[in-house]
Amino acid sequence: MSLFGKLKSAFQASPEEDATVRLKMAALFMRSLEITDLNGYQLAYGKHMTTGPDFGNGRHTYYNYVVGFRPDPINIDLVLVPIDAGLYDYGAPIKINSKTFKKAGKTWLRRLYKFKTIYGNSFIFQVPPVNGKAANMFGSNEIAINQEAEAAAFSAFFQNLNK
Repeated sequence: MSLFGKLKSAFQASPEEDATVRLKMAALFMRSLEITDLNGYQLAYGKHMTTGPDFGNGRHTYYNYVVGFRPDPINIDLVLVPIDAGLYDYGAPIKINSKTFKKAGKTWLRRLYKFKTIYGNSFIFQVPPVNGKAANMFGSNEIAINQEAEAAAFSAFFQNLNK
């Protein structure tokens, strides 16, 4: 293996790790919705980090989601399932559909997706094409995954919402 190959394998998830992450994400998604199959949902990994003051030190809060979406431009169907970085546990699913959707946009840096509901709630996250292992080395509690196809599919879903 070349030096570049060794560096890549040290910082990116392997195909086996990707497959394991996808299986665990699908299982957590289905358990959270109490369904036995994905019912047309496409899944992707989403993440977000907030920074807040902590007596002079920065405090970071990390959010990980299984992002489930059905690519239908008329009937909006988006589900965010909060998950832990170890892929062992999940929180209550956040459902955004045609009845609760108000608007979608991107943050001013245009890297993060922002969804607003009619109830005033906003959900901000990104769907990275590649999320490497390096972030975890520095304590960010993220999930390493290569998901170029999923990120492109979610981007297309998002663009259809804004037509």
